[in-house]
Amino acid sequence: MGTEMTPIASQEPSRTATPIRATTPAARSPMSSGSSTPVRASGAIRQFSKDGEERLGGKTAENKTGDQSSELNPLETRALAWDEAERAKYMARYKREEVKIQAWENHQKRKADMEMRKTEVKAERLKSRAQEKYTNKLAATRRIAEEKRANAEAKLNEKAVKTSERADYIRRTGHLPSSFSFRLPSFCW
Repeated sequence: MGTEMTPIASQEPSRTATPIRATTPAARSPMSSGSSTPVRASGAIRQFSKDGEERLGGKTAENKTGDQSSELNPLETRALAWDEAERAKYMARYKREEVKIQAWENHQKRKADMEMRKTEVKAERLKSRAQEKYTNKLAATRRIAEEKRANAEAKLNEKAVKTSERADYIRRTGHLPSSFSFRLPSFCW
């Protein structure tokens, strides 16, 4: 079995058997190289759950009796030791990968939270600017309306004064002013 850097094609298990003399004894090095095919222990396929608990044919390894382990020959013992070592490597690799995934997920969450906060701050800033513009516009509208009311009242007062002057003129002279009076514009001579 190759390492993580080994090309995929060379990671496939070998089809030929390894001579017994070429293997390292299980007592000295349980991580000897060999096939990655499932090993049968006493006729049952060994499986591992996600938390790393070993199962033999649906039963946990803890349920094995001492009689079964004493019946295994040295080759099976070595194969079991190698299998356990390989499983431990896979579990360690899986846990490292899980830690990396969790770190990535946490980073992405923090990044999304920061982006959301920036958006909320920007929205608050836009809202406050819009509120300020709205307040300024209302104030300007109120001011212009007051000016227009003042102008209209001034015109009303002016016309009232002119009307009272004409009424005084009529009382003094007894002549009604003509309704079709022709006035020259002020810019003419």
